Amino acid sequence: MDDKKTKRKNILKVAIISVLAILIFLISIFMNVIGFSQTMNPEETNKSGIIGFSLPSNKDSKKEEEVKSDVIEEVGIKVNSMVIVNLKNNGWDRIKANFKNFEMDLDGNCTFKEGYKFYCNNTLVNYIVFNSTYKDKVMGDIYVGTSLEDVKKVLGEPSFKEENMIGYKTGEVYAFFYNDEIVIYPNKEIASNDFENFIFNYYQGLYDGNRTNFVVEFRNKYQDFKVEADGNDVILTSLIRQVKIRLIEKTGMEITVYNGYNTGKMMSKYLLEENNTKNVKKDKMDLVLINELERKNT
Repeated sequence: MDDKKTKRKNILKVAIISVLAILIFLISIFMNVIGFSQTMNPEETNKSGIIGFSLPSNKDSKKEEEVKSDVIEEVGIKVNSMVIVNLKNNGWDRIKANFKNFEMDLDGNCTFKEGYKFYCNNTLVNYIVFNSTYKDKVMGDIYVGTSLEDVKKVLGEPSFKEENMIGYKTGEVYAFFYNDEIVIYPNKEIASNDFENFIFNYYQGLYDGNRTNFVVEFRNKYQDFKVEADGNDVILTSLIRQVKIRLIEKTGMEITVYNGYNTGKMMSKYLLEENNTKNVKKDKMDLVLINELERKNT
């Protein structure tokens, strides 16, 4: 009888020990899973459509600050010049705005004796340069020749600062102020972004035709792009879209998107993810600022 009781006790002990061992094993697995999820790289757990980097986690304050530093805050400035107002109301198209009495050079740029010049891409105005001959207010109470210190007193801290220049980004225009010039660029949303489909079809070799035909058709469809040759390459640039596309021989291409480009689009989904960013690059600078600095230094 005692032997039976002893055997039952031993069996019970073994069963209890086995259950405890199983529980400890399950708990250890659960804790390892939690630890792994907490240490996983946030760029692997937080995929996004943003080109060049992933959205930061709440814990990654340093990366969050880096992303925020790319954002250029827009400022509110009243546009006074009827030249700008007229262009803005007509899609920055000089023909639709019905401008007359100007001299046009071989590049299609238009100079007005009143003291301003349109730099154009066909009929679209890429930017305007007002010189000291222009006597009306351009923005706010600011004229050409207003000191940069006085500009800051009226408009506040600038969005851009360079030697002898300050610039502002508004919801409608970019404005760059010098001692003897004011330069205005359009800042507007482009509703159509299907150009990415067009580019991707070319990149994948799905476009029927040679590169010349592609460029002609692309330019006819998307007139805000400027076409330039660079050796054997063709460069398509849109200041408004903040993107530059270099076509290299057959279907090779490099795409650079700049600060201000809407990054949750097709280029991110296909070109970035499939090619590990070698074909799509992100530049933290604003393409309008780059163009303005090149204009002033040439």
